[in-house]
Amino acid sequence: MDELLAARNALLEALLETPRTKPELVDELSTSRSTIDRGIASLLETGCIERRDSAYLATETGRLACRARQDYLAVLEQIERGEPILKELPLESIDLSFLREASIDVPSPQAPWTALETTMRYVHESSAVYGTAPVVFDLYFDEFLESIENGGLCAELVLDQTLLSSLDDDQHDRLREIIDAGSGRLYTAALETPYAIWIAEGETVVAGLTVYSENGLAGVLRTDDPESVAWVRERYRERRAESELVWDPD
Repeated sequence: MDELLAARNALLEALLETPRTKPELVDELSTSRSTIDRGIASLLETGCIERRDSAYLATETGRLACRARQDYLAVLEQIERGEPILKELPLESIDLSFLREASIDVPSPQAPWTALETTMRYVHESSAVYGTAPVVFDLYFDEFLESIENGGLCAELVLDQTLLSSLDDDQHDRLREIIDAGSGRLYTAALETPYAIWIAEGETVVAGLTVYSENGLAGVLRTDDPESVAWVRERYRERRAESELVWDPD
């Protein structure tokens, strides 16, 4: 079936919605009558299309097969585009549905931090943020504090325990301000994965993975698809369950 769909995909797509005759298909696909004859014969044999008088139309089997192939190709395209990110991830830990639905932000060599612009915009628009942090940069402190000043933000964070102990006094104070401002919580854990998990809750709930390499930021995978957000949220809850509460303003 896969070889058939690869070879006859354009023909099957032309028959998804409207019955067409062989001469119409020759004109529409700009191909020879013999090619159309062979394609029609193979699609009829596998039940992907049916005859309607002198025309042909995709069956439900054909529609499902075409949709499955489109989904498959979309995943391949995502994998190719996200290669700089995915090579840093243990792929067995990434849900394919999340990958298929995710938007990908890859840094440019000239301005790597632009890959975080959309993520930080969601933080600005959120009333609550939940996330893990294997690393932090001063940029993060600035953006979170600005979000708090713009209208309030509750932050619940799980920091790598080694990272927390390595913060200088200024970073430590700014982190405390972020947690205290929104009556959030700070946890620590041994975070061994090379990515941060985050959920930003506002009018739209967006979740994602911010991925790091030994050279810095590798990129961001983000989505507002409800099922994918639920998958990210569950991964965050797993990390939190393994962590220790260290700051709780209440």
